[in-house]
Amino acid sequence: MILDESYVQRVRGQLQHQEEKKAEKKGSIKMDGRAKILTQNDLIDLVRAHDTAREEEARLLEARKDGRERYKEAIEKWDRYEVQRKERNAAATKDWEQLVVEWTVERDRAKGSVGRPGWNKPKKPPAEKQVAKPRLKA
Repeated sequence: MILDESYVQRVRGQLQHQEEKKAEKKGSIKMDGRAKILTQNDLIDLVRAHDTAREEEARLLEARKDGRERYKEAIEKWDRYEVQRKERNAAATKDWEQLVVEWTVERDRAKGSVGRPGWNKPKKPPAEKQVAKPRLKA
């Protein structure tokens, strides 16, 4: 009997939870066991509170939609900048490699005449750092 009673209580709780979730999805007003007399002031207040809650929920949904659109635009802008940055870094590296080749030729020529090249080996220029990627929450 005790096990049956605990099982029934648990199943009732689960059933009540399912019914509450259905009511939330439909957008119906929870009456909490009260009579549905449409002229009662507390019922009118309950309906007003329900309407304001639905309007607030719609406003938040619209704000999230706008935020996602702004995020997509920021990501597209960041992607364009990132491609340009990589191209600039590649061009700087290519220029540096060309200078190293010229320096190597001069160094080898100077070795043949027992000397040193007229200039030091060029140092690789620092790469342009990546800008932080936009985040959805920001």
